[in-house]
Amino acid sequence: MLQPRKVKYRKVQKGKIGKGIKEDFLCYGSFGLRALEYGRITAKQIESALKAINKEIKKQGYGRLAQVWIRIFPHTPVTEKPTEVRMGKGKGVPSYWVAKVKPGQILFEVSLGTTIDSNKNSNQASHYVLVKSLLKKGKIKLPINTIATPSLN
Repeated sequence: MLQPRKVKYRKVQKGKIGKGIKEDFLCYGSFGLRALEYGRITAKQIESALKAINKEIKKQGYGRLAQVWIRIFPHTPVTEKPTEVRMGKGKGVPSYWVAKVKPGQILFEVSLGTTIDSNKNSNQASHYVLVKSLLKKGKIKLPINTIATPSLN
């Protein structure tokens, strides 16, 4: 499970996700998953999305040629009080970690290694179809809307 090794404060206030659109570009892969709205993504959701992407890559036959990068990390702890506890008596204990996401932020990047095709456009199209098919089939379940993004190169 993704979580920070060490934090200065165990409990934090909820705060705001922020203003404006985060303009983020692809750095590593040829295609990525871009957020379309504000939201919080838990560490479990990040892990399950990564598993779904890896499973689909293996199913399509790319295997070890592919690389996946996670561009978000859950830094913020979320606290919960147990059920049937009266009001007051302080803040609850941290139960899980979330990553705050802005619109336009890249969540995952996928790069499938070089293939035999000499045509660069067909190679890029196959990457795009991979990420887009995962979104259409609903295998990546995230609490926010996302879109597949090709690289500008």
